[in-house]
Amino acid sequence: MLRPLLLLIACCVSVVAQDKAAENPLVRFAAQRLPTGLDEVVMVAGESQSGAFALPMNHLSIGQKAPARQFVVLAEGSKTKLATVVLPATGMDFVVLLVVGDATSPFKPVVIPAKDGSFKPGDVYMFNAAKEKTVLGKVGTTQFVLAPAKGQVVRPAGAEGEGRFYNVLLGVREQSGNKVISTSRWPVDDRIRSYVFFFDDPKRKSVDFRAIDEFVPVANPAG
Repeated sequence: MLRPLLLLIACCVSVVAQDKAAENPLVRFAAQRLPTGLDEVVMVAGESQSGAFALPMNHLSIGQKAPARQFVVLAEGSKTKLATVVLPATGMDFVVLLVVGDATSPFKPVVIPAKDGSFKPGDVYMFNAAKEKTVLGKVGTTQFVLAPAKGQVVRPAGAEGEGRFYNVLLGVREQSGNKVISTSRWPVDDRIRSYVFFFDDPKRKSVDFRAIDEFVPVANPAG
């Protein structure tokens, strides 16, 4: 009787562990800037740890199962803490933008629900990581203003060129007035979501920006 009972207990434990693992949210990362010498990182929560993976700057990382809804990001093979990430209580798929932090933490995480209907293909998530400057601009006819450490989804409108592109104007608010930092045309593509970092460029002593595109597959029509 003892052996069958032990087998039953082991099976139950295995099922519970699998169910718990299935509940772990999927997380993808992108970093504004990488510390010198950083190779790969891991996510750690208590005794649980993810596999090691690289932090990209120009695209999103491969999806990783988070060990919990609150975890720390460590340099792989080290106890150096890079960021503490707290995911929302609901949702199973997130993008985490790691913007430059402060003296207490190299990164500040910006958590974006990847399946949120308010962030759709064709939209742009703007985040102002500049320390002091307010950034502003227009994507087509859609305007935005972002104070430091603030982000928002921008839904472009007013495409031109027979609907092929948006005229884009990006700038920064100075004491002497608004200063343009970029004018360009962005193609209209309802299969792409974009993430734009605004940040301080220490070499040029001005605000610059960088964009990351994410391909979002279009669902096949029913039937």
